Amino acid sequence: MSEDVAERFRRSEIVELLARYPGLRLVPSGSMALRVEGTLRFSANSKKTDVIEDGYDVRIEAPEKFPERMALAWETGGRIPPDYHKLTNGALCLGSRVRLQLQMGGSPSLLRFVERCVIPYLYGYSYSVKHGAPPFGELAHGELGSLQDLAGLLGVEDPALAFRCCMLAATKRRRANQQLCPCGGGRRLGHCHNRRVNALRKRVGRAVLASEMRTIALAFREQSRGSAWRPRERNPSRLGEASSR
Repeated sequence: MSEDVAERFRRSEIVELLARYPGLRLVPSGSMALRVEGTLRFSANSKKTDVIEDGYDVRIEAPEKFPERMALAWETGGRIPPDYHKLTNGALCLGSRVRLQLQMGGSPSLLRFVERCVIPYLYGYSYSVKHGAPPFGELAHGELGSLQDLAGLLGVEDPALAFRCCMLAATKRRRANQQLCPCGGGRRLGHCHNRRVNALRKRVGRAVLASEMRTIALAFREQSRGSAWRPRERNPSRLGEASSR
């Protein structure tokens, strides 16, 4: 095993992942992607919901450039229907891109991806089956859902307002503060809601926000001939704060 591959295994915490979830195993991928398959058993809950113990057959793939490119997960046992928050390639739609990046912050390993992204999704589905409603709430389909999640991080409800705030957050602070505040109060951002916009920029990062807003704006331009907020064929679910045990 070369030093580069060994380092990649160390950063991904593969050994720790397989030790903590013995139903999973590392399998050949035919490429530089890391692939894990098997039964993922978990016991999880959130601060306001009950503990659920369950297990799902899954396949998890981390691309060579992980974590710069996000890993993907598939449920392979046929329990989760195709129309329940899945991407067009059948992978689980684990949440908005920004939310996943935030969940992975600090220690971007495959172990963290499983515990912070995959298990909350599986817990949410098990909870929905048991109680008839999702535990964390749901986002709209497509890029509107991504924008709604950003609105939640900003603490606003109007997607149009969130879009304008995020565009300023994706701009250098000094330049953004000279622009009119999106709230409509007539003052410059630097003398109005600058703290809210600056906090989002600091938490997410200007480069990440700029890339996200380009993606959202392009999707709206391509698909919104009659409506500014028409969704794409993606269905991101709201990533909850379930904790595994």
